[in-house]
Amino acid sequence: MKKEKKFRPVKLKTKRLVIETASVAEMEKLRDEAQDAELKKAYQEMLDGCKEHPDKYNWYAAWKITDRNSGELVGDFCFKGPQTDGAVEIGYGIRPAFEKQGYMSEALKSICGWATAQENVYFIIAETTEENVASKRVLEKNKFKPAGTNGEEGPKFYLERENSAWMAIYMSLGLCMGMSLGMSQGNQSLGMCMGVGIGLALGSAMDAMDKKRRDGLRQKLGLAESKGK
Repeated sequence: MKKEKKFRPVKLKTKRLVIETASVAEMEKLRDEAQDAELKKAYQEMLDGCKEHPDKYNWYAAWKITDRNSGELVGDFCFKGPQTDGAVEIGYGIRPAFEKQGYMSEALKSICGWATAQENVYFIIAETTEENVASKRVLEKNKFKPAGTNGEEGPKFYLERENSAWMAIYMSLGLCMGMSLGMSQGNQSLGMCMGVGIGLALGSAMDAMDKKRRDGLRQKLGLAESKGK
């Protein structure tokens, strides 16, 4: 019998915040307490996604953002499902009492760092309404760039994972292997040169493949950066 995959809940900490995936019971409470019909619907969709895809729970769940000292709920966050074409979309909200204090910028930085470290996640996409200046400022603080297109809610922004560094990695490995080989053969300098050369070739090829994949995904997702940005 195939063993059912279980999700690993995520818990992140920043200077002022604790950010973690909510349980089913906590999301049910958020849904039941929501006054806005659209928000209530969104929480229900998160619940449905978690139950239908338990192995991808963290990509469907609401994430609680709480104050590290008081434990008070600051706001919440969600991914709108797992990656598609190398991208995940995000949504977030903050309680009025915590607005204009940098909490959401702090939370978003931590969450985006986690997300871009996951397999096959190259881009994080966010949409905001035209008049939501505060939300745009949060995205800009976290180095999101205008995508040059609008989504269902308004202007679309994206954050790209840092470029790969396979060249540096393979050069380091090649240097170590070359030194070891050179010492065993009595010519350490030659071994180092050969190792670095091989590492450079392999690293360059890997970086080129990564860049080609990113460019293809960016084009497919329509994430051309706006002119002048």
